Amino acid sequence: VAGHAALVRQYFMMGFYPSGRNNSSDSLIPSAALLKSVLINSAEEPPSMYWKNQAYTNFTDRKMMRGHGSLSLESGLYFHNSSFEIRMLLPSLLAGQDAWIANGRQDVYSFSIQESNGVPLKMTLVWTDPPASPASAVTLINNLDLVLVLPNGTAIYGNNDVFSTNQTADFLNNVEKISLSSPPIGRYSVKVIGAKIPQGPQQYALVVTGRMDLN
Repeated sequence: VAGHAALVRQYFMMGFYPSGRNNSSDSLIPSAALLKSVLINSAEEPPSMYWKNQAYTNFTDRKMMRGHGSLSLESGLYFHNSSFEIRMLLPSLLAGQDAWIANGRQDVYSFSIQESNGVPLKMTLVWTDPPASPASAVTLINNLDLVLVLPNGTAIYGNNDVFSTNQTADFLNNVEKISLSSPPIGRYSVKVIGAKIPQGPQQYALVVTGRMDLN
């Protein structure tokens, strides 16, 4: 993981984002949250797994046993001459800095998918949370929510099974991820919601990858 993190840092410092080409004028120093969001978003999760001859196909069980999966930067970073039909969007990156959000506010980012061509749509929200008291039952201080609104109006919350009809907001983790293996064609909205931010405003990083139309 450390080697992957070094490569992601080099990717941004050499100015490969957003053009996919080495461009020193686009050079930036990525935050810890941005590095973490790209790494987690680049992970590929197997559809099922086995441990001690037992199959784990349930969404929650897989997360408990395998986490986010195995890192694959070639499917998580955009290069203009890559054979992977992937685009990377960092909507929260403003003038080389991560965005900030206040309590009760929401940031909305939109894009379209004209043709998915089998390329998954993935997004990961990460923020560096203030330290909590060691005696706290819930150690998350600032709670942000990631919500994806599909072209048909269906809302999917971060860290939920995308096939579940019972979508609930996560109030325990400072990482939220959504992954669609076969995203439908149409217009999407991604919401970052400042659900509860007692120590704010809170800076965050959001990365989105897929076959998006960025025009």
